[in-house]
Formats: sequence, C-alpha cells, structure tokens
Amino acid sequence: DIEPDSLPFQLNLSLNHYLDENKQKASELLRKLLLKFPENPGLLSLLSFVEFGSGNLEKAGKLADKALAIESSETMALITRAMILRELGKYKDSETCLQTAVSLDTE
Repeated sequence: DIEPDSLPFQLNLSLNHYLDENKQKASELLRKLLLKFPENPGLLSLLSFVEFGSGNLEKAGKLADKALAIESSETMALITRAMILRELGKYKDSETCLQTAVSLDTE
C-alpha cells in the first residue's frame, strides 16, 4: 500500500486536483513537495505542466529548464517546453523538442 505521505500518493493527489480543474490546489501541493524534494526532475516536470496549464508560461519554462538541467531525458519537461515554444510562436524549436521527447520515449 502507498502511504498518504509518500511521494507517489502526493503526486497522484496533485494530478487529481489538476484534472478536477483545481489547478491552484495542484500547484500548492506540488510546491510543498518541492520543499522536501527540490531536485526531483519528475516533480519539477509535473509542476511545470501544471503551471503551463494555468497560463504561467514563464514559471513553467523555468521549472522545465530546471528539470532538464537535472535530467536531460525528462520527457514531460521536454513536452512542456515544446508546448511553451509553440505558444511563443517558435514552431521549429517546438517541433525539435517534441522529436527529442518522442525519440527518448521509444528507447
């Protein structure tokens, strides 16, 4: 069983908040988790995705970049980075990011 204080449980809970359209609550929970696990690339990537979904492109980009600096093959961070680049009109860079993510995911 997964303990309520465990990272997987908390990540799942934050994702449920996000899917229930409570992005602020998802973001708050992920930020609390970051205090305990500041160098967790998966956590950084998920928070980046949540911030993107909330329209916070700058925050999302910084979080994705931090996740990628820790783990260059963090697929979710690459996908979020690609979505940000698309929003900024940098379509070629976005496509390159997505191609990298897809190639990593198929390895």
